[in-house]
Amino acid sequence: MLGCTYVVLPINCFFTSYLILNKRFTLILTTLAILAACASAPVQEMSDARQAIRAAEAAGATQHSPQQLREAYLLLEKAQKNLESRDYPDAKRFARDARDKAVQTLENLSSKDNASP
Repeated sequence: MLGCTYVVLPINCFFTSYLILNKRFTLILTTLAILAACASAPVQEMSDARQAIRAAEAAGATQHSPQQLREAYLLLEKAQKNLESRDYPDAKRFARDARDKAVQTLENLSSKDNASP
């Protein structure tokens, strides 16, 4: 019986150690995957900003709200520079700001159109 304890104990210790290492490895891989997803290039945000700016241009922002449109362009340029330097969080923030500025420009243009008889 004593010999059996020595045989079983190292196997159990090895198996337990293997499971602990496997769990740690899985946890590390999961963490890295989440971090990689968070740090991915803001492709959708850049696209949304460009589309919003094009929509504002098509609605006449170049003539009626050039300053707001210029601000949207400047924000998009900042987003592009941050994207090129792989500063993805700032690129995402500037792209969203550019989109919001373009949408605000569109809203201002539509309110001007609705206000004029």
